[in-house]
Amino acid sequence: MSFVDQVDVLVMAGKGGNGIVSWRREKFVSKGGPCGGDGGDGGDVIFEADENIFSLLDYKYKKKIQAYNGENGRSKNKHGAKGKDVLFKIPIGTQLFDKKTSLLIIDFVAHGQKEILCKGGKGGWGNSKFLTSERQYPNFARLGKCGKERQVLLKLKLVANVGFIGFPNSGKSTLLSLLTSAKPRIASYPFTTVQPQLGTLVRCNANHVIIADIPGMVRGAHEGFGLGTFSLHHLERVSTLGHVISPGPFLWERYKIIREELLRFNPRCFSVKEIIILTKLDILNKTQEHIFLKRGLSVLSVSSVYNYGINTLSKFIVKILNFK
Repeated sequence: MSFVDQVDVLVMAGKGGNGIVSWRREKFVSKGGPCGGDGGDGGDVIFEADENIFSLLDYKYKKKIQAYNGENGRSKNKHGAKGKDVLFKIPIGTQLFDKKTSLLIIDFVAHGQKEILCKGGKGGWGNSKFLTSERQYPNFARLGKCGKERQVLLKLKLVANVGFIGFPNSGKSTLLSLLTSAKPRIASYPFTTVQPQLGTLVRCNANHVIIADIPGMVRGAHEGFGLGTFSLHHLERVSTLGHVISPGPFLWERYKIIREELLRFNPRCFSVKEIIILTKLDILNKTQEHIFLKRGLSVLSVSSVYNYGINTLSKFIVKILNFK
């Protein structure tokens, strides 16, 4: 499934129905007077955050979202029906921005959060509403008002418990496939993962832990190098970072490069809890944990090929997140 984290749509609420001009004409009723009914209100456009949706793919090809118009009034003082509201479900972590001003309108941070983005227009009054002692035969009615209309930008920031970060081809996707039921693309070349991948931890009975595989980062990512800030902005709501590092020389230097990119992009990303994960232990045949342990950092070594350390990593993730 394609991952989409930004879409641009025109949102239009329903127009209010028109009030009508009508006169009461019944047998044995003289001078019946006005009986034009009011128009119905237009429908609202509502967005709701849903924890079972992880992408904005459904809105990629929607250029316009529109609610239903209210019905016009009828004779005999019958009001028109209200226009039907429309409800659109979006992932948790979606932000709605006004396209013209770039101002944040709504931030969806919890499952079930429901917000009205555009209110429907009010229905117009029929001529019976204008009847007074001095105006016995009003021959006019009020038109319904147009609903609110906005050009909005939907941006998704993934809400995950753990985000895997690191250089390209460091083993993040393979690790995700072992810890969860996700099936990310895995290959031996850099930038195999170009879109964030999500999975739910299937070990340790912790099926409520969401893990995100963030595309690989390089030096200068905060300035747009590599995949740039496309991947970095998804880390702003991750509660724990899983820093995945492949074995080899300059291990500490490579670790510091990624940490520096986090700090320059957003200090909040730099300050969250971190798990250092040394991968591909089967290649090196020895661990390099001492490089981090002597600096007081928590580190785990794993081998995805031999499934070594995967259960230990799962338990550590559950422990650091304080899940039971």
